[in-house]
Amino acid sequence: IETFRTSANKTLYKLFNHFQVKFRVDGKGKFIPGSIFRLRHEVEVGTTKDPTQFIFATGIQAWVAHEIAANEGYPSDGQFPGVPGPNNSFFNLFSMTTETETKLCNEGTPDSQALKMFKAVNGFDQGYIWSSITFFSHITNYSATISTNSGQTLTRIAPTRIEQPRINSQTYPTYWFYFNGVKHQTEQLQNSSPGALFPNKDECQ
Repeated sequence: IETFRTSANKTLYKLFNHFQVKFRVDGKGKFIPGSIFRLRHEVEVGTTKDPTQFIFATGIQAWVAHEIAANEGYPSDGQFPGVPGPNNSFFNLFSMTTETETKLCNEGTPDSQALKMFKAVNGFDQGYIWSSITFFSHITNYSATISTNSGQTLTRIAPTRIEQPRINSQTYPTYWFYFNGVKHQTEQLQNSSPGALFPNKDECQ
């Protein structure tokens, strides 16, 4: 995990989450309120490839993209650094631990230059890309998270056991889930028409 996270090519991921939690149970195996402790609570935003170097647009769109790149002095390595969003757990927001649950929240965007480029190409402001992980003390605390943008559920994996988390994420881009280092059979695949998701006003929840 650490090797992947510190890779020189951070374009391998948009968001990186590493969340590890421990808690105590009583003699009957029931959760003891107030015993949740976060062992790892790490979030990181990846980098984005300069779209002017890989753009498949033609005509005026391609011309506008390359003109902006030339005038703005885009990064020489072809990668825009990621910028954490306001709800990112890096700032200790949306990472509060209560008596019964704890959460990690990761959101971010490319830097302002890349955002300007995306808007020039598709005409929309790019919203934050985000995902969150919540550990519950008991399954009865579970509730799905509904998108304010599409009305559809954002809960990708619903817990069936006490030690499982609830994972919420957008439908863009693609996500793969790992539990205890093993890739989970459930995948969140990218929307076949990602352009239909813009502008997306959902926020990290």
